[in-house]
Amino acid sequence: MGEQPTSGGSADLAITTNGSSQESSSLVVCFGEMLIDFVPTVGGVSLAEAPAFKKAPGGAPANVAVGIARLGGSSAFVGKLLSIAKELFRLSYLASCRKAGMVGEDEFGYMLADILKQNKVDNSGMRFDHNARTALAFVTLRSDGEREFLFFRNPSADMLLHESELDVNLIKQAKIFHYGSISLIEEPCRSTHLAAMAVAKRSGSILSYDPNLRLPLWPSADAAREGIMSIWDHADVIKISEDEISFLTGGDDPYDDSVVLKKLFHPNLKLLLVSEGSEGCRYYTKHYKGRVPGVKVKAVDTTGAGDAFVGGILSILASDIDIYQDEKRLREALLFANACGALTVTERGAIPAMPTKDAVLQLLEKVDVS
Repeated sequence: MGEQPTSGGSADLAITTNGSSQESSSLVVCFGEMLIDFVPTVGGVSLAEAPAFKKAPGGAPANVAVGIARLGGSSAFVGKLLSIAKELFRLSYLASCRKAGMVGEDEFGYMLADILKQNKVDNSGMRFDHNARTALAFVTLRSDGEREFLFFRNPSADMLLHESELDVNLIKQAKIFHYGSISLIEEPCRSTHLAAMAVAKRSGSILSYDPNLRLPLWPSADAAREGIMSIWDHADVIKISEDEISFLTGGDDPYDDSVVLKKLFHPNLKLLLVSEGSEGCRYYTKHYKGRVPGVKVKAVDTTGAGDAFVGGILSILASDIDIYQDEKRLREALLFANACGALTVTERGAIPAMPTKDAVLQLLEKVDVS
């Protein structure tokens, strides 16, 4: 069973965001998994072909939280980390540790909590579990450009977060409450996820959703589609990829605006974003739609690029909540977010590659926006 909020070692690792008191006017609370990605030390190979791996903290919601903090924003992470037994170290050659809304009370679990602290992310909402393991994910970018994943998470701590362990007061402070879909796969975390969303919605938070489809983690494709769509209409802001459009619509053309608007843009949605990798992104609101080109760089590892993009746009949205009503301001913000994603692919790993605001602005100085 999971530990109560005051147990483990979380008190020693808890911090306030960015060294100052949190202000609900700008705080982004990210809910879900945190893990360690093992990425190959060389690019363009399969997991089996990789000669060695570099461990890098990751997990989409945690990546977003760090991304926002690196840009100077205010962020917090809510989740559970599992205990990582010694045998996980013996498996490290397999490469990539990923996932844990909850963390384990072991070296990996405390390492992940400390990484959030080092990056000025409020980690007071993290919980530790004595019995479960922290999930592992091995990820590589093959020579054909496709990412390959291998997960170890049965069970993992993130799956064991209970509603009673939620830091409700922290969630109530959120200007934006951000989450994915992996926390919807198993109980009790699914019910906890829904409860956290309800608290945030009642408190007036903007709900931000990035499904971050990881099909191997779901029981079936149908279960994944149903689970992802089960909370679709609650979100105010949604970010999806082209592949996710095809998956959620049953194979429809992801580049067809009518498909996106008819099948994915629900009546209460304020902003729908479609990430297109190096090509940039598309945006859809109730009143207009368009596309912002990407920022060209030499890619080394695409892990975390989408999360950096989300962190970039949410860092701006948190302090300019009506930006979607002004297309010019929105396009400028999305160019900034594209640059965040671009910089992230120039280094290996997700969290280690998240850029600072100064680095993003320096890159944008070289971009022709005419």
